[in-house]
Amino acid sequence: MGEHTSPGKGTPYKTSAGVPFLIQWPSKIPAGKHIETAYSSVDFVPTLLNLVGIETSELGLTGLVDASGDLMNEGMLISDENQLRFIDKAKGNWAAAVSQRHKLVLGPNKMEPYLLDSAVDPNELSNFFNQKGYWKILKAMKKASCKRRKNMIFNSWKGPM
Repeated sequence: MGEHTSPGKGTPYKTSAGVPFLIQWPSKIPAGKHIETAYSSVDFVPTLLNLVGIETSELGLTGLVDASGDLMNEGMLISDENQLRFIDKAKGNWAAAVSQRHKLVLGPNKMEPYLLDSAVDPNELSNFFNQKGYWKILKAMKKASCKRRKNMIFNSWKGPM
């Protein structure tokens, strides 16, 4: 819709990459439940399969996260700010490590990395990558990214340590 000068999807911003997941299951999942934990759309598969009782451990769904525990949890607000998910553009123009609050976006070659902080800047207009106070977050996101995903963009990055 024109946010961040983009006429369509394909950018790592919330308005392009963020997709709500809505589910209704009376007597199983209470109405009004809100989950703030970062998940990826590929996580819907193991989540839905586990909700209906299909064991996913033998299906080769490695790297995916089953959110059925969050959905079935009795709490109405579920939040795990430490969970990281990864998104990328199909043609490899960028990749991002996403937590509930932060998003580290890296691209190939000379694209400057950027760090978004949704609590400080909900419109994702400011880059906090080189700002003081974010080094610890950057280090943790890089470490988790390199460990959880064998992606050339993340593995070759020599950012702050």
